[in-house]
Amino acid sequence: MHKEAAKHYRKINPVTNGSSHRLMSDFGLSYKDYDTLLLEQNGVCAICKKAEFAKEHGKVRRLSVDHCHTTGKIRGLLCGNCNHLLGKVYDSAVILRAAAMYLEVADTGFKVSVASAELADAIIAELVAT
Repeated sequence: MHKEAAKHYRKINPVTNGSSHRLMSDFGLSYKDYDTLLLEQNGVCAICKKAEFAKEHGKVRRLSVDHCHTTGKIRGLLCGNCNHLLGKVYDSAVILRAAAMYLEVADTGFKVSVASAELADAIIAELVAT
């Protein structure tokens, strides 16, 4: 009964609801917009393609709204782990590429090719410049 009442309240008061209000105030998203994104992503994280599993107050959390901190543009929905990953590398694709290259070389034992070495140099130069 309580779930139905809460659902009805959210339907008639979408912006005054806690999470809905936060979606709207922080990202300009309605529940409908969020649900559309969720459907487009098949209900999973845009990076790892897994469903959220972290719990908050005994319930599985919603996927986080990922956005560019400079432009505010919404990029997609992420699980908590992937959202934190991007935060830890300052949303830098350069750092993520360098990390991926590091893992591939370290895990496979392959020597870095000339092309990979040039890419690594470009990544390091970009890192130093930022």
